[in-house]
Order: sequence, then C-alpha cells, then structure tokens
Amino acid sequence: MLSAHNGHIAIKTTMPADDPKAQAEFLRDALGKRYVSVGLSFDHGSFNARDTEGPAGAMRTFAVGPAALGNNEHSLDRVPYRDYLIDLRTAPRAAKAWLQVARPTRDILLAYVHSCRWLWTS
Repeated sequence: MLSAHNGHIAIKTTMPADDPKAQAEFLRDALGKRYVSVGLSFDHGSFNARDTEGPAGAMRTFAVGPAALGNNEHSLDRVPYRDYLIDLRTAPRAAKAWLQVARPTRDILLAYVHSCRWLWTS
C-alpha cells in the first residue's frame, strides 16, 4: 500500500509526454492490472497544508468554498451520500462516458498555492 496525493497515484494519460513519471506509472509497470488506486475528493471544507505565502511555509488550516459548476467536485457532491466509494473499473456505461470528458479538478498538495487552486483536468 502506498499513500500519496491524487497527482502521484493517478495514471497520467493527459499529461505532456516530457512530464516525469508519477509513482502510479512505476507501480502500473510493475503490477499491471493489479494496480488499483483510490482517489479522494471534496467539494468544500477545510484542510491542512503548508502555506506558500506564509512564514517559512508554515502548516496551517485553509478553507475552500464549493467547487464551480462544471468541476468534478461540483458534480460528485450532488450524490445523495455524505461519504461514498465508486469502483470506476465496474462503473456503468454512463459514468464511464462522463469520465471521458476533461473538466477542472481540485488538486491540493502538501503546499497550498493561493493563486493556483485548480491544477489539472481529468
């Protein structure tokens, strides 16, 4: 088991070819289809991260409001459960089609960059 933020555990199919390999790609090379990642997401709330604009990158609590219409988190927050899991390997055809559309995704790392809150699309 490996614990890392979403950007390291995802297979980066939409990243430029010259981007360095992510941890997930090394694991997929070694494990093939036995590699399974668990991504986490939230629409709004608070989290701890290093402050890129604070003194010496101090760890502190940040809060973000709801995701904008069209973002993955906005859509996923509409599910009528507070917490849930979905196995994308066995998702219905409609869910797989929805996943094929690139849209902004909130990706908050160890350090929170104030000016770059939406870092990548899925």
